[in-house]
Amino acid sequence: MVLFADANIILEILLPGRPKSQDVEKLLRGKDICISMLTVHLVYHFGLQERYELNQIKRFLDGYAILDVTGSDYQKALQTIRDKDFEDALQLAVAMRSDCDAVITLDRQFAKTYKDKIHFIVPK
Repeated sequence: MVLFADANIILEILLPGRPKSQDVEKLLRGKDICISMLTVHLVYHFGLQERYELNQIKRFLDGYAILDVTGSDYQKALQTIRDKDFEDALQLAVAMRSDCDAVITLDRQFAKTYKDKIHFIVPK
């Protein structure tokens, strides 16, 4: 099973003191995980704010398959956007184009809004 991890999942692991980090790490262990370049950007942004070194962030991201965000993903996101959350629509477009089996997210609204498009896993 190939999972597409929403940015909030990856940030939950990266950022210190996050309440669900252990649960998320346990859930991801042993699975093929994909992330988008949008998530890579967010990881570097917030990682650098937390004063991580570039090499630390790179090593952290090395375990994930990184998917490009394409112009067609942008077009698909424009066609499918709901609830005025473009980031969710863009992440969904990347996951669907890449034939991921499910999206794992902490965002219950994201899962609820697009449950007709792809399977979602929302850790408790």
